[in-house]
Amino acid sequence: MPFTNVIGNGGLLSTVGDFLTWNANLDNPRVGGQAMVDHLQTRGRLNDGFLNEYALGLTVTDYRGVREVSHGGSTAGYQTFLARWPDEKLSVVVLCNTSGTNPASTLTRWPTCSWPGN
Repeated sequence: MPFTNVIGNGGLLSTVGDFLTWNANLDNPRVGGQAMVDHLQTRGRLNDGFLNEYALGLTVTDYRGVREVSHGGSTAGYQTFLARWPDEKLSVVVLCNTSGTNPASTLTRWPTCSWPGN
């Protein structure tokens, strides 16, 4: 079965244009509304009170003291990682066409000389 026939986990194929549309909707929700965007970025709390970094499909953490919302994925040798810093109005996506990479790690090596606090 061709990998383009896969549905669900690992079956989402995205373009740069798709990422631009996704980011635009998270910044100014037209599809799903602000409530959906807020829900996607709300971290889960476990029964013991532990606050999980994982929200509804997105990971919400801090990167160098700035709130980061991110998600990565891979399929058929392609790998991606999208990181958003909503308070800074900055998003970066790393697209790789090989399975021998780590897009999230690549992004953490990105120079942040103009980052807040630097």
